[in-house]
Amino acid sequence: MKINLADKEAVRAALAAVNGKAERHAYTLPSEIAAVADDAERQLARLDVPKAARRGARYVSQSGQSLPKAYKYTAIGTTVTLERGASAWFLVDVTACDIRPGAAPFQRLTLTPDQDALAVAALRKAYRVA
Repeated sequence: MKINLADKEAVRAALAAVNGKAERHAYTLPSEIAAVADDAERQLARLDVPKAARRGARYVSQSGQSLPKAYKYTAIGTTVTLERGASAWFLVDVTACDIRPGAAPFQRLTLTPDQDALAVAALRKAYRVA
């Protein structure tokens, strides 16, 4: 699967196919996935990875909110994987997940080795070693 986030109907269909009847803690709208992509883009910008070098970065995000520990059941959520293309983000995987009480949903950015080198180089400009 590789769906451009601009194709809202395809994104909606991919989410609906995985979520079934789950709505409360799951990603259900293309706008929610666009917000996840914006989050990923902000993280890349914070790491000083230039826009031209962002292709291939991946961002995994789990939907929902942290459930209270007193809640005795798991909730059904959605985990999405986005991949950065030359200028846009693509939805490359959608899976259902269990959200356990007390566990917070996660977001994880994965860089390519070249992106990592750029981020480390930018960080090293901010300090000196004596």
